[in-house]
Parts: sequence; C-alpha cells; structure tokens
Amino acid sequence: MKEFSPESILMQGNLKFQEILRDNPTINQHRNIPRYPILILTCMDPRIDVYRIFQLDPGDVLILRNAGNIYTEDVLRSILIAIHEYKITHLFILGHLNCEMTKISLESIFQKLEKKTLKHILGNYSNTFLGLQRYFRNFANEVKNIENQIIWFKDSKFLPSDLTISGMLYDPSSGWIFDFNEIQQYGLIENSENYKELIKKKETSFKTFQTSEIKKKEQKIEKINEQKLEKETFIREKLVDSRLVKLKPEFIEDFQLSCSKIKIPKIYLPKIHVNIPRVYKNMESKHNLE
Repeated sequence: MKEFSPESILMQGNLKFQEILRDNPTINQHRNIPRYPILILTCMDPRIDVYRIFQLDPGDVLILRNAGNIYTEDVLRSILIAIHEYKITHLFILGHLNCEMTKISLESIFQKLEKKTLKHILGNYSNTFLGLQRYFRNFANEVKNIENQIIWFKDSKFLPSDLTISGMLYDPSSGWIFDFNEIQQYGLIENSENYKELIKKKETSFKTFQTSEIKKKEQKIEKINEQKLEKETFIREKLVDSRLVKLKPEFIEDFQLSCSKIKIPKIYLPKIHVNIPRVYKNMESKHNLE
C-alpha cells in the first residue's frame, strides 16, 4: 500500500492547476483585489466552498475562516486590515447547518490536552469547564450562533459604524443559502421545523429564476440568429451580380445625394480649320474650264 503523503497531494494538485492556467491564460488576470468590498467570515469546514457556492472567482471577495465562524481577537485583527487596507465595507458571517462545533465534547478535549496547553487555555479560570467553553466557544444551535456573532461584531467599539454586518446560513446537504432576514422571518432560531417551509419558498424562487434564465438565453439566441440572417442577406445581395454591388436602399440614397452635389465642368472644343492644298485648288479650276 502506497504511503500517504500530504505534501504530494498538494503539489500534484498544483501541477494540475498549472495545466488549467495554460489552457485558460486569462484565469489569473492581475487586477485589484478584492473585486467587491466584501469580507466573509465562515467556518473551516471543507464543505463550504465559498467561490463555488456564490459562483465567484478567486480574488472577488476576502474570506476568513475559523472553527464556528467566531468573533476572536485575531479575526478582529484581520478585519481591521481588510477595512483600512482593502476598503471592505460589508461583513457577512456565514454559518452552516450540521456544524461540528455543536458536537464537540469538551470533556474529550480536556482528556487529550497536554498540561502546558491546558494551563495556557484556562489561565486564571478556576472552573475547568467554563475555561474550556470560553476558549473553544462551542455552541448548540448554528442559527443562534450567527445571531450571537452579529451582536458581537456590532457591539465592538473597534469597528467603524458604517461597516454593514449581516449573517447567512448555508445548508451543505442542499446547497441553499439563507440570508438572515429569511432566518428571522421563518423563526429558524426558535423553531427549526419551519425550515421545510423556507425550502418550499426557495424552490419556488428557483423555478422563477430558471424561467427567467431560459427566457434570457432564448432572447440571446434569437438576437444572434437575427444578426446572422442579416449578415447572410447582405452577402447574398452583394453576390447577385459578380460585376455589380447591390447596396441597401439607404446606401443608394446616400450615394445619389452625394452625386447630385458633384459639379461637372464644361468642356470647350477649339474651332477646327481645314486647309486645302494649292495643287488641289488648281486642279479644281482646270476641271471647271473644260
């Protein structure tokens, strides 16, 4: 059995990426980053592929990750850099359903931690459980956690007042994203049963979106066909007679108008004098005498 090599997996993937770049040289265009003034704080769960979920390109937005999309001092440090150096104006906390942070066992972690690590985590806390909970920030409800993080960020004295802060919830099993207004409207924080109703609404909106997209595609195809037909008609008219170019009526009118303005100069021919030789004159006189 081949030995597992983490580095090999990553480096082989980079070789494949180089192949993609060579087939698509415009994929890595140099431009200002991020393209949009948006920062997304999300979980480290590998199922959350932000670029794929929102159909973005690398460089479109800034992304921060940690376990449970939690407000921490280091997250604050990164956000401040994003705001003042990258002109970020919108912050989204992107949580997700079935988060492992709702399932971790602090007791199990406690048993696996080294003494020096545990001492660092607990600090001055005499209560081990409270100290671990404060440090790892586990939670029971993913939706409630998003609400709590929004409150944390909005209450921060270190963030500018014009920074817009909102939340979103991602469902890895369906691929749906729910904005915080939908979460609040359907009361998902208090009653997760309402999720089914929200899904129905999403499916309805998706069907409307599909119909709209199909119509756009049909209109685009129709426009392309019209342009193609117009071009073919123009070429056919030009080739009716290989010696004469048959132009469109508007072209003929323009041509006639331009011709009417052309002044044709008058042509003067000098008078022609016919000189009769003397010999011929003498012969003509003699003939008359006879």
